[in-house]
Amino acid sequence: MDNEKAIMLMFNNTSVIGEQRHSNNWNIINGYSNSENPLDILAVAVSYEREGAEYRKKAIDYYEKFLENPSEIPVVPNLIGTNGKPIRCISLWQIYSSLADLYEKEYEFKNAIKYLKKLPKESGYKNSADYTRVGNVLAKIDINECVKYYEDLMTKPAYQKFKRQIDICYSNALEKQSKGYVFKPRKTTKK
Repeated sequence: MDNEKAIMLMFNNTSVIGEQRHSNNWNIINGYSNSENPLDILAVAVSYEREGAEYRKKAIDYYEKFLENPSEIPVVPNLIGTNGKPIRCISLWQIYSSLADLYEKEYEFKNAIKYLKKLPKESGYKNSADYTRVGNVLAKIDINECVKYYEDLMTKPAYQKFKRQIDICYSNALEKQSKGYVFKPRKTTKK
């Protein structure tokens, strides 16, 4: 379908490397950044994200714009996952995860956590990192909040499922707390 052209171009660009990938990203950005079609907006968001740190803010803007008016993401023709279900060009989990990463890299930790907290449901509660990533970001805000987060998490069903991973992260957080850890950014981002 014509309204899926940009998102399919974006998906096909996933395995491309080098200059061709950058060229493809810019073709999507230049061709679809003014579109109101949600799938075009999403393709532009991913393309900006793939262009690196200089374009993080634009990627965030386009992802957020997509989420304001989301559209069903198409499946890739003739591609079936190991679960026997068709594979979508990009999942809602990937969108939330990308936004969390982008916000974290921009030191907007509260926004990162907002999206990280959506991940467990989107993954079907099957990914330990959906829980531990929240702790990693909380440590950058306040190590004491990070420790409290893990202590609370230990009372939840996820703890039984991911006990080993959560225990390791909790132990690391306690060690940082005992040393008076305070996150120091490597550098400030350009505004």
